[in-house]
Amino acid sequence: MGRLSIYLPPFTGDYSGVCSALFDFNCLIVLCDASCCTKNYINYDEPRWSRNKTTTLCAQLRTMEVALGDDSRIINQTIEAAQALKPDFIALLGSPVPAIIGMDMKGMAREVEERTGIPALGFDTTGFVNYHRGVSSALVELFRRFSDPHTPKIPRSVNLLGLTPLDLGAVGNADALRAVVEDAGFSVVCNFLMDSDLEDLCQSPGASVNLVITSSGLALAREMEEALGIPYVIGMPIGTKQTQAVIDLLEESMKKGISQIPSANNQEGNEGLLILGDQIIANSIRNALQAMGCTRPVVVSSFFELEPALSAPADIRLEKEADLIRALQSGSFSTVLGDPLLHRIPQMASLELIPLPHPVISGRLHWDEVPLFTGEDMQKLLHRAINPPHQGKEK
Repeated sequence: MGRLSIYLPPFTGDYSGVCSALFDFNCLIVLCDASCCTKNYINYDEPRWSRNKTTTLCAQLRTMEVALGDDSRIINQTIEAAQALKPDFIALLGSPVPAIIGMDMKGMAREVEERTGIPALGFDTTGFVNYHRGVSSALVELFRRFSDPHTPKIPRSVNLLGLTPLDLGAVGNADALRAVVEDAGFSVVCNFLMDSDLEDLCQSPGASVNLVITSSGLALAREMEEALGIPYVIGMPIGTKQTQAVIDLLEESMKKGISQIPSANNQEGNEGLLILGDQIIANSIRNALQAMGCTRPVVVSSFFELEPALSAPADIRLEKEADLIRALQSGSFSTVLGDPLLHRIPQMASLELIPLPHPVISGRLHWDEVPLFTGEDMQKLLHRAINPPHQGKEK
């Protein structure tokens, strides 16, 4: 019961993270569940579903199949669907029930590939861990399977890693971030993974440097650095000064061939600002505020990944809702920047809430309200957050 959430809904799970990462590909996705997990992804987790669709099938697990561990029907129907649809590749995903009974998703994928001749990937997703793990594992697996390590190097080129509507919404952030990088004189090889295809992914080893936009792209950045020697920069272009800082780091990383990781700093004092969300996005907001002259304490917190190497000493890893409530009760903060659903928590009553929707928390309730991180709405949000409130909290 220690992880019970009373005020916030369940967060997006790892299987939805994988599905979302594969959304733009000609891929047959088979989610091995009894239908509820597929419904969660389609109806509540994927911001793009109403505008575009991808082939996502529910295996409709049956009681006797679960009891006997029989996966033959799922394999046969996956093969039948693949022969009819002719996808570029196939992905088989787990959910809580397959995780509990030990279904071998990778083994099933190997059998499907052997019988169809179509590349098949197996993901041992469980629904028990967050979306970040799913997106991250999908990026790494796709890179390992489909990239060409012999691709010639492309001068002044960048891969954008960790682009996901689960953090950025489907409001144009992928195009806007690409435009910022291209306006600085770089070419973008691959958006991992929004608005990209297998050809882009295949050419991704030719990039000069990687830009890690969210925490979901960090594992792939490290793998590409180790395997191919491609350095990476961590940071989201937010606000004029932070955007220029990111561009400068890209230039330096490309010139020196060394990864550039901005240091995480914090101020001491009262009336602090607590930012809740993806760590890299939240760090970038903090850096943008400090570049604008913010002197109030700014603390980053996350229910998801919080890398120690990217954290300031006071940053908070939230294991459960109760951890957030304790932080709100601490008296250290007068303002919280995070998802609008945080207003449901009674301890928010005396604090100012600056809403920044995070689709993995509030889903379809607010995913169309995610701002362009490079746009005017985000700049207004920064100006609002830079100083403590003087006229009470937002209702």
